[in-house]
Amino acid sequence: MPGDSDATVRESSRAGDAGPTVALTPMGSASRTAPDLLPPTTGGSLRTAEATLILAREEASRTRALMRLVVPLSLAALVALFVPETALPLRGVVAAAFGSTLLLTLGLLYWFRDARRYDVRLALVHALFCVASILAACLYVGIFSPTIMGACVGIYYFGLSDSKFSAWLIFLSLAGGYALLSIAGIAGWLPLERAVVALHDPDVRGLVALAVSTELLLVLTFVMARKSRQATREAFERLEQAALQIRQRERRSSTRPAPTSTWLAPPTSGASPTKPSATSRSARSSAGAPWARSTGPSSCRRAGRWR
Repeated sequence: MPGDSDATVRESSRAGDAGPTVALTPMGSASRTAPDLLPPTTGGSLRTAEATLILAREEASRTRALMRLVVPLSLAALVALFVPETALPLRGVVAAAFGSTLLLTLGLLYWFRDARRYDVRLALVHALFCVASILAACLYVGIFSPTIMGACVGIYYFGLSDSKFSAWLIFLSLAGGYALLSIAGIAGWLPLERAVVALHDPDVRGLVALAVSTELLLVLTFVMARKSRQATREAFERLEQAALQIRQRERRSSTRPAPTSTWLAPPTSGASPTKPSATSRSARSSAGAPWARSTGPSSCRRAGRWR
């Protein structure tokens, strides 16, 4: 009956409007009718299992790409250490830093061949080894040399990370470490003339301006990376919201019954409605006529009376 079906429609509509409430792990199936919601993270307000899995795979792919870049750079740095004819101080320290970074990078590249083995903590440890190598190279080649530009790569990479802790840790380590080296060099605590790019009788004001400009460049690199990550995350979440609304509308339309006519009685089970023939219509009309209901003498007399 229509009254009964209306209650069913209302209950199904409420169930469709409620949306999904079950949380799954990132390895959950992506073929469900509606996405499964996970608890919000620091990255945004909405994060589904599919989105978390995609972001994790993207992070692992970027980490492997960075490690493939670190391997040739570490090899080139180890070769360049023995190019100068005169032995400079801290050569052994710099060689140990780049050698350990190279070995760790090769080991993690082998371990991260399977994306399921990716670990954010191991990637962060590798990043700290790279920070130590960059600062050691700045100290060996020259504090005010272009060597510090390698820090921009690490700051921008980890600035695009979904982990705020990793991003801020790498930025503060590189920017703060270079600031300490610059202060020590300007104050005379570190000899600027004992480096590959030696400075004899430098202009202090020029060194201060160069150090401040370098720090501003590192800060702008970090800010640009975080803004890019925020824009990407917001676009991703808008796409998720739109997909979620479409799936919820599909659920409501699939659970709502088809409308039926109230003035036409439904056919009995096993029979299909057919159009009545002309013979049956004439039979019903003749059966409804008063003179066709009886064939006795009284009917004949009534017929003769009318004649």
